[in-house]
Amino acid sequence: MTKKQFRLLAEASYTKNKLDSKKVEKIVKLLPRKDTKMYIKALKNKENKTTVSITLPRQPKKQIEKLFKNMYPNKKIIYNIDSSLIVGVKVIDNDLVYEENLKDTLRQIADFVSQNASQNI
Repeated sequence: MTKKQFRLLAEASYTKNKLDSKKVEKIVKLLPRKDTKMYIKALKNKENKTTVSITLPRQPKKQIEKLFKNMYPNKKIIYNIDSSLIVGVKVIDNDLVYEENLKDTLRQIADFVSQNASQNI
């Protein structure tokens, strides 16, 4: 099978933009082991393209959820909580990663100051 055929099988595994486990089971039963691995890989790629993972330091408020929903209207949004972010956000959209937080900003400022201080001495 070609990559395009696996991609089409992965797309056929969805019903109303949700992965249909019954369809997946039927397809897996019909595929040889080697092709099953490629099919699962195609499913993961499809899922990555339709999902955005957002990591925040605490549970988002409704207005923040609405903001992200407007930013990614046709994607499923998964929220993760990581208290080590302090004040910040990490967004993973397919293979793009956006990360901003206070901890990293302060570290960058400290590095900049220490580099310039050592050059001025």
